[in-house]
Formats: sequence, C-alpha cells, structure tokens
Amino acid sequence: MMSRPTARSWELLKRVGRYLKGRPRLVWKYNWQSPIDVVDVHSDANWAGCRESRKSSSGGTIAIGGHLIRAYSKTQAVIAKSSGESELYAVVRASTEALGILTLLKDFGCPEMRASVGMDASAAIGIVQRQGISKLRHVEVDVLWIQEQQARRLLPLRKVPGPRNPSDMGTKNVPVALLDQYLGQLNLEVVLGRAAIAQQLHTFHEKIRHRAEATNAHTTLSKPTPADRAVDSWTSKGCEGSWSRCHRTPRRHLFTPYKVSGGPDRDTRFMRYRVTSGHYVESGISFKITDDWLRAGNAHRALKQSWVGQTSFSEIPEYIEETVLPMPGGLSSLGALRPRVVHRPPVLHLPQAVRVLPEQHHAADPLPAGPPFAVDVPREVRDSSGEQDR
Repeated sequence: MMSRPTARSWELLKRVGRYLKGRPRLVWKYNWQSPIDVVDVHSDANWAGCRESRKSSSGGTIAIGGHLIRAYSKTQAVIAKSSGESELYAVVRASTEALGILTLLKDFGCPEMRASVGMDASAAIGIVQRQGISKLRHVEVDVLWIQEQQARRLLPLRKVPGPRNPSDMGTKNVPVALLDQYLGQLNLEVVLGRAAIAQQLHTFHEKIRHRAEATNAHTTLSKPTPADRAVDSWTSKGCEGSWSRCHRTPRRHLFTPYKVSGGPDRDTRFMRYRVTSGHYVESGISFKITDDWLRAGNAHRALKQSWVGQTSFSEIPEYIEETVLPMPGGLSSLGALRPRVVHRPPVLHLPQAVRVLPEQHHAADPLPAGPPFAVDVPREVRDSSGEQDR
C-alpha cells in the first residue's frame, strides 16, 4: 500500500487522520497493583477481512494484571479456508507471543509466571483441545504443536465472550461505546490537549540548554592537536625548502616523504641526504643518522629497535651558486655537494651544397673519381677560421 498507493489507500489514510484528530493522545496507565503471577493473553481473528487478497487478520493483547504489555494486529500469511482455521492461526500467534513474554520474564527473575490464553471462537478451542487434525485436511500440520502445549497444561485456553475480548478492536471496526469499554478494560484512556509533564520536560530542557550556552561562553573548546592524539604529523611543510616529519608512533623503518598524507608531490625534488634524529623506545638511547635515502636499500632501512623522533629533508633550489654545500652536522661519507657544470662546444651551422650519388649507382660498382660530395664554405667563415678543411 505504501509503495503502490491507490485511491482506496487515500481514503484509508484520511480515515486514520480523522481518527487521530478526534483522539490525539492515548495514555497507558500503570497503577500500583498486588503481585501477579499470570500473563493474561487475548486473541481474536477476522476471517477474510482483506477485500483484495481475502487474507485474515490476527489481533491480540498481552497484559499482567491491569498493565498492558503488548498489543498487536497482523495480517495472516496463509489464506484460511474457514473461520475456525483463521481463529486457529490467531491463537497460535497469541501462544507464541505468550511464550516469548514468559521467557523474557524468566530472564528478569520471575520463573513462577504462567500464561493464560483467552479467545471467543469455540471451533479453534475444539481444534486445540483434540489430538491430530481429524477431518481438517486443509490445516497446516506445523501449527499443531499447540495441541501438545494444551495437553501439558502449559498454555491453558479459556472461552471469553466477544464483548469482553479487547483484542477484537485489533481485527475489525467496533462501535465507539464498545471501543471505550475495551480501552477501559486495558487501563487505557484517551485524553485531549498536551500532557502536563511535557511542559515540565520542555522547561527542564530549556534550563539545560541555557546552562550549556553559559558554560560554553566561558570555556574555549579547542580541537585536539596531533600531539594530543599521539599521531605522526608534519611540523614543517616546505617552509624555506625544509620538510620535517614528527614521528610520535613507534616505528622500526626509516621514513621517506612521498606517498604520505599532507606530504609533497612527485614534482618536489629533494636533496640526497636525510637527517633522522630521535631515541629508541625500549632503551631510551638517542641517535642521529645522516644518510643517502635515494640509494638502493637505504630508503626504508630498518633499525635495531622501535624509535620515535623526527625526519628532515631539504628541497633542491631552482638556482644553485657554485659554492660548496656542507651537510648538516658536518661532512659525511658523501662529501660536499658541488653543482656539476657541463661545458658544451658551440654548434656551427654551415650552409651546405651536397651532390648526392645517383640512385642507380650500386655499392658493387667502382666509385667515381673525386670526392662524393662538395661543401661550399662562405668567404666570411674562411676568413675567420684561417683555413679550409677539405
């Protein structure tokens, strides 16, 4: 009905709206009562109540004394062939609910509780109190377990008159007077207006909200830093060409800057040396390592113990003067880094007049006399060079 609404669905929705407008609030009353050891269950069915599928509906109420615990109304999955069959399916559903409540009460420390099921259908009571299905060939066999429960007196059945069966309002339309009678029997009351406790709860909520706002006005809530959360983070991200990673989580391997959240991209070029300083977690010994992290085997080299500390890298500047760049902490085995300057000779482009050999000439034929090609060198070039190569 919700996925494919029709005109009849709209009419049913308007009827529900009119009912809620006339009865906006239902109060469940739980008055003080003497100890009760019986769970009172009522069951009823409406045979072929659905006009489209002709399925029956089951309704029931579960109460402990004057306290209503549960009320339900559900369409039966099997199309009943008779009113007695639909009442049988309804009492099976009520018995299942009663056994579930008894198990829950046993977990709460009330093992002495027992259940009593009441209904107004004599046919269903007769089926439950017999053994086997007799001539009822159309009844499902899997619902006959209730006969065993009845024989062992675990779920005793009793006949309840229709006007005294409150589950009747969960299966069919009942007059207003009878509806009020059922509500009174279940200790329910329909009232108008707003509940008095609702205004008190609203006032209490407003006081809590104003108190929280006053507290937040004098208290500055700051976001926890990575140091407070004990996670690794970047302490310097490209400031003046320096990148530093603070390791607060113990690790065994040395650190490389690429493929790290918040780190540099592949376009950022670093120098070959890396400075790692910190201390071992187990022994507490401090160390400082300067190595070539681009060398094979050094990138993720494992140390002898887990450590915490800091790793620093330096970017390669775009323009390097021809000066010696000392390494941090002195020179290492790598030595000083000096920019490599490559001197290339100038390229001289000369106009050439080339006489190519004929295409029909083969390598096996004797070469003609004279050079295979001639180059015409301009006069200004000959004057500047002082000689002419042939």
